[in-house]
Amino acid sequence: MERVAVRGAAGGDRREAAGGADGRIRIWDGGAGGEADGPPLPDGPEGAARLGRVTALAAGELDSGEAIAVSGGLDGAVRVWNLTTRQVIGVR
Repeated sequence: MERVAVRGAAGGDRREAAGGADGRIRIWDGGAGGEADGPPLPDGPEGAARLGRVTALAAGELDSGEAIAVSGGLDGAVRVWNLTTRQVIGVR
């Protein structure tokens, strides 16, 4: 893993995201101390190849309380991920 971001919430829900050279972002459950259930982001090898190496990663939450990660990769795109649904909710 080359990039790590941590999102802590007042209620104790802590999510960590780690990204690396394989183009995948893995989500960790900080409370349980292990990888959260579900596949890495993006789901499927074709998605990881499109993203390329993860070069930047940040985590936080929206005003609505949704946990998010923001990633940048060698493809030049910035993606916003919903950490609960594991879906891209924005690309620029």
